[in-house]
Amino acid sequence: MWTSPTEHGFVFRYPADRVQAAALDRQVNHLLGRLPERARRAWLVERIDDLSRLYPRPFMWLLLGLVAALWRRPRHIVVPAVLAASALLVMLSTSLAVYATAEYSVPFVPAFVLLATAGLFGRRPPNAREARGPSSLPPRA
Repeated sequence: MWTSPTEHGFVFRYPADRVQAAALDRQVNHLLGRLPERARRAWLVERIDDLSRLYPRPFMWLLLGLVAALWRRPRHIVVPAVLAASALLVMLSTSLAVYATAEYSVPFVPAFVLLATAGLFGRRPPNAREARGPSSLPPRA
């Protein structure tokens, strides 16, 4: 039952369901209690936060992937390009209906990174001269 954003609970139709839910809660709490405690290192959290600012933004990955794919024209770039285009389409269409935040793009970043990686490091098709080999070059005069 939802009473407010901070106060809510479960309502069960049958009493047996309430007993099962309580048993499940006890099991989960028991498992969580067995996890080791880790002390939070504030300096490490700050360093990771500082480094996260250096990670390229999603539009930078997309731009790099598009430029690399158009410039290098690697083989089999269609699959990463379709994935990146689909991710961009979902992001743009959803942002028209829902208030967009930066965190919303996180699931789509791997598609943009894949496009950039395939564009930068994918195999290029051989040129016509490379395909013929050195024996087909005209002799020097």
